[in-house]
Amino acid sequence: MNDLQSENISQSIQERRVVKRTPTSSTYTAEIKLSAVPIHQLKLRDSSLHGACLVVKNNSSIMDHLTVDQTLSVRFHSVDRSRPAGIFKIEIRHITEGNPGRFDGHYLVGVKIIERLTGN
Repeated sequence: MNDLQSENISQSIQERRVVKRTPTSSTYTAEIKLSAVPIHQLKLRDSSLHGACLVVKNNSSIMDHLTVDQTLSVRFHSVDRSRPAGIFKIEIRHITEGNPGRFDGHYLVGVKIIERLTGN
């Protein structure tokens, strides 16, 4: 893929987002608990009121249990009290291999936030 194709793909992805996402700090995480799988705590790459992008190591056992269109309950944690925290119902919208560099060796899991189930 050449640079022009990458730029066009990047622009088309950005144009599909209804709400602008903002980068999150390293103190913002998502905790996922699935039956028969240990609890996984994942870093967030960016977030908005309606979505987020989770960063998952490509060799993580949780990847065997995540699929596009799957709905889950996830606990979001943040040290920053102005950011939403608590348990949310989410839907996985995409699972994409990370770009070489910062996210090499990871998957980026884009999620849509469906509803807040509980606070903190």
